[in-house]
Amino acid sequence: MRMPRPLVMTLLILIASAAAALPASAENQVSRYHSVSMGGISSDSYTAGEFAEFSASVEFSRGKALNPALSLRWLMPLNPLSYEGSLAGLGLDITLFYIGRHPLARLSPRKSALAPLLSLTAYFPVADLANPIFSVGLSPFRLFTGFGYFSAGIFSLVLDDSFAVDGWGLKLFEFSYMVY
Repeated sequence: MRMPRPLVMTLLILIASAAAALPASAENQVSRYHSVSMGGISSDSYTAGEFAEFSASVEFSRGKALNPALSLRWLMPLNPLSYEGSLAGLGLDITLFYIGRHPLARLSPRKSALAPLLSLTAYFPVADLANPIFSVGLSPFRLFTGFGYFSAGIFSLVLDDSFAVDGWGLKLFEFSYMVY
């Protein structure tokens, strides 16, 4: 019996997430944060439009590069506001590196570090949990300020069940606050 492709991809995301969460050493730090973002999506997989996204994440800091985080997400359409059009998501985020001296330093009154993020998310439509939608995102303009992250211009590609590009998304901003 063959497993459907979306289910295989979802299982791979779960396995990769679990592997990324395993401690590499006793020096690991675990941080918790919650986020809110606003953006738009243009895709055939679900209704295009404006969305708000809420997430809760656990980040496993291993050093100055490749820090993984697991996140639970809720993507809700805003125009029109619709619970039925919402998507629940499971994501694996990787902070690629931290750079203390960067060209965006003047944007924050606090000391900051440029911390670009790569993310892979499986979204499950509330109305049809059996057909996940996948998203690969890049946040090149993400600042870490000690109490959280601020991102602007987060680009993502939406993938269909055969993993072909089905659309794109652009988050205008994302605010993340550490809970520790």
